Amino acid sequence: MKRPLAVAATLAATALVSLSTVVPAHAIEYVSDTCNFGDKANCFAIFFNSQNEYGMSTSSCFMSNKDIDDHYGVNSPNGNILVLYQFGYNYQPINSNLGGSVCRPNEGSGQQLKNNAASVVNGDPWASYTVFYNSNFYGTAQTIGAYSKANLIAKLHDNNASHRRNG
Repeated sequence: MKRPLAVAATLAATALVSLSTVVPAHAIEYVSDTCNFGDKANCFAIFFNSQNEYGMSTSSCFMSNKDIDDHYGVNSPNGNILVLYQFGYNYQPINSNLGGSVCRPNEGSGQQLKNNAASVVNGDPWASYTVFYNSNFYGTAQTIGAYSKANLIAKLHDNNASHRRNG
């Protein structure tokens, strides 16, 4: 009878040691800009709020000039860093053919990009962009031409999951 108790005690001790071993967590980096254009005014900007009564977007934004297949974020190439996309950015005007829109560090700053967008401004003179309902460029979509801006359609308002640069 002592032998089964000794085995059970050994297994319990091993389990406690295993539980106390700390597995390093992934580092988290928050990013609100994936645009590498020298002039940020030529970036595609996704805004937290809808356009105001003058047709301008003036809330916090996320800036890009490339395809993003998941607005949640991405693992770094080595897998050690989880990059999460969020609204942010300091004062930054965005070009468009319909008047000025400006990224400002106010409403929405720090909020997750995925499923939180209301409007977009495309300052990219070389390409249109398409915003998708699902990750991986799938589902209901809305395309915004070069130097254009728009409130997201009802189906995409606060339901944005990816975007693609068309050009």
